[in-house]
Amino acid sequence: MENMEKKSLIDVAYREIRDRILSFELTPGQAASDFAIAKQLQMSRTPVREAIMMLRRDGLIEPSGKGGVVAPINEEEIKDLYIAREAVECKALDILIENGLITDEFIGKLRKYNQEVERYTDENNIHLTFEPDGRLHRLIVEETGSRRLTEQMGFYALQNDRLRFLTLISNGRAKLVPGEHEALIRALEQRSVKKAIEAMRWHLHYTTNEYIAAIKHWPANEWIPVVKAIEAGRTEKRNEG
Repeated sequence: MENMEKKSLIDVAYREIRDRILSFELTPGQAASDFAIAKQLQMSRTPVREAIMMLRRDGLIEPSGKGGVVAPINEEEIKDLYIAREAVECKALDILIENGLITDEFIGKLRKYNQEVERYTDENNIHLTFEPDGRLHRLIVEETGSRRLTEQMGFYALQNDRLRFLTLISNGRAKLVPGEHEALIRALEQRSVKKAIEAMRWHLHYTTNEYIAAIKHWPANEWIPVVKAIEAGRTEKRNEG
């Protein structure tokens, strides 16, 4: 019973700290002190310390001195994450096509998600595109049936959840995404490994370059408050619902 209660506290602490990082309440480079966080959450330091270790494994917290800091968002981190995503997602495309796993139902789901992305983009609700966009990319990997690829994609998707907000400050990036997704979907319909991988690489490379350009143009102290305001509005709407 005691072990179950401890695990429950660790899970609560993990979710709370993770959500604070993803909503930029804890900002990139900010100290993640188990003492300070435990005080805020009104719990002992042990479950908070365990939660911070889990978040280090997730790539959201980095070791620093005796404690940790929220992982930075910089050019090196963006490039590194998207190199990893390209490896996983392009391999998934290869598996799907070579093993004959492309079905009408699968293509239909991809198009449905992309239509949601396009609709929210047309409405200028760019932050609402993040969820269907994430589902589209995760589905491509999950459909392979590979547990390890799916686990890796989940790991990268969690880190990518912060980077998505750079779409809000990039120069027209959001308007191009539905077309890039459609090119990828058409290549999958044609069962062309070459075209599908080319489409995926173009999509990820373009995103990488736009995100890097965005952080070079916008100082963190200017774009992070914008993200916080959007997240606060989303939280308020969820609470009202």
